[in-house]
Amino acid sequence: MTDLTAEELLRRYAAGERDFIGINLAGVNLSGLDLSEINLTNADLSQSNLVGIKLRRANLRGVNLYQSGLLDADLTEADLRDTILENTGFDRANLRGAIVDGAIQDAVLEDTIMPDGQIVTCYPWEMPQ
Repeated sequence: MTDLTAEELLRRYAAGERDFIGINLAGVNLSGLDLSEINLTNADLSQSNLVGIKLRRANLRGVNLYQSGLLDADLTEADLRDTILENTGFDRANLRGAIVDGAIQDAVLEDTIMPDGQIVTCYPWEMPQ
């Protein structure tokens, strides 16, 4: 796994690069950024500040988002399959059209827009098995 700073990611993204497969961004602050259509497959974003981030149509398959904050994040049409979401907060996040197959069972959802457009509040211990 390649370590990358938030500054380096932004520089490369601004230059048109979108593939950041398997990078390590654990603990970074990416709040408020627009990283739509980025490919972060198998990346580590654990314990990161992702408040207000825009990840529309992003490939987040297999990403480690353990204990990350996605308050007010826009994940419209993002692919979250196989993503690690244990203790991840999606308060007021937009998951409309996102692919979440089995990914959200460990997440905290408060006033979250789900893929079908419904707004739910559900905590991990309340998720149906």
